[in-house]
Amino acid sequence: MKRWIGAVAVTFSTIAILVVGHFLFFQPPPPIDACEPSSNSLPERPKDHELRVTVEKVGQDSMGRHVVLLRATTENQLMPIFIGRSEAIAIASEMGGVHAQRPMTHDLLKSSIEMLGGRVLRIVVSDLRGGTFYARISVSRGDDSYTLDARPSDSIALALRCNAPILVRKDVFGKASIDLPDDKKQEKSDREVPFNQSVPREHDFRDTRGSAI
Repeated sequence: MKRWIGAVAVTFSTIAILVVGHFLFFQPPPPIDACEPSSNSLPERPKDHELRVTVEKVGQDSMGRHVVLLRATTENQLMPIFIGRSEAIAIASEMGGVHAQRPMTHDLLKSSIEMLGGRVLRIVVSDLRGGTFYARISVSRGDDSYTLDARPSDSIALALRCNAPILVRKDVFGKASIDLPDDKKQEKSDREVPFNQSVPREHDFRDTRGSAI
């Protein structure tokens, strides 16, 4: 009986030591800025098979479809990607410095990455299959790095919030890009295919009942 009681006491003592040790020595890292540069971050320079791009504009084409135009910093070309209305608003609002009263989805994603101790390193539009674009978000946490599968629209909205590089694979850009027209062609193009730049307004951040969200 005494041996049994002693064994139970040792077991509980061991469990207590392990629990205390976990909270003392294995606490998760404190929240950090998801946009803060890190010494172990992946390089911001594009790889040989990638192009760095900027968001030229986001808006609607002549058919009312929302589209984001990516411009290569080293090429005189644009790459259009058709996106949803909410994603267009998320991108345009960040570009225009317009923010909702409450966090939008991409603001929440940025905050979640920060609270988990991670940093957004870069986003890459990595593939084009069957008319659908694919993207990847690179995130680091401590000495580890992770790659998340995502839609380009969500990836771009997050990258803008984190000042992270936006990259496109060269083969994807080559298949989907269009040449920038000269001034005369641009004037003709604007008349034939109007492109309205999206400017988020206050009502864009309200639901169907008119309540601010």
